[in-house]
Amino acid sequence: MSLVVDTNVLVYASLLGSTFHALARKRLLDLKAGGENLVVTTQVLREYVAVVTRRVGEKPLSVPDALDDVARFRKAFVVLADPPDVLERWLSLVHRHGVKGAACHDAFLVAVALGNGVEGILTHNTKHFEPFDELRIVPLVI
Repeated sequence: MSLVVDTNVLVYASLLGSTFHALARKRLLDLKAGGENLVVTTQVLREYVAVVTRRVGEKPLSVPDALDDVARFRKAFVVLADPPDVLERWLSLVHRHGVKGAACHDAFLVAVALGNGVEGILTHNTKHFEPFDELRIVPLVI
């Protein structure tokens, strides 16, 4: 099975000071060892840079450091492209599930995943993806 790795998991796995650092790293290694195909999207990479360079209450990463992380992710994970029908998929998800506000970003991630044949998402924000029964939610914390 293929799983999209959500932004929060990458943040936790990358930042040593994160409460979930060790857990996220272990979860990624265990899933990969178990035969899961872990992928990311261009949206996840953009979100990662946005999050780690603006960390409130903590020292943000420099842009070069954040981009070095993205380079590592591109080597570690397949980066999914937006499929040609992503806009129609996204609009359908927004309509079907009554998505609004910030949840529109999650719906777009789901649209990209589904358009690439991905079956699930690894995330710590499981509630964000509960409306989308088209995708299996794999929680970071079991």
